Amino acid sequence: MEIEKEDIEEIGEAIEALGKMIEAEQQAWLKEYRDKLITPEDEALWKRGASNAGYHYLGCAKTMAQIGKAFAEAMVKMEKE
Repeated sequence: MEIEKEDIEEIGEAIEALGKMIEAEQQAWLKEYRDKLITPEDEALWKRGASNAGYHYLGCAKTMAQIGKAFAEAMVKMEKE
């Protein structure tokens, strides 16, 4: 997902607004915002591919594969220089 300037401005405005909300309003706003960002397909994938282990990557093999791929690509680039 690519972050646009408008998204950053919206987040800034939201942070300011969240500070003026009561907790129930904050929770409702966060749910609505999360629903805009995470599709039902993404949610299903996360539930299938993540464990309940307390690791920073939540036991998700996809995350580890992406880290490994990025590391390998960086190593190849460094070797070429």
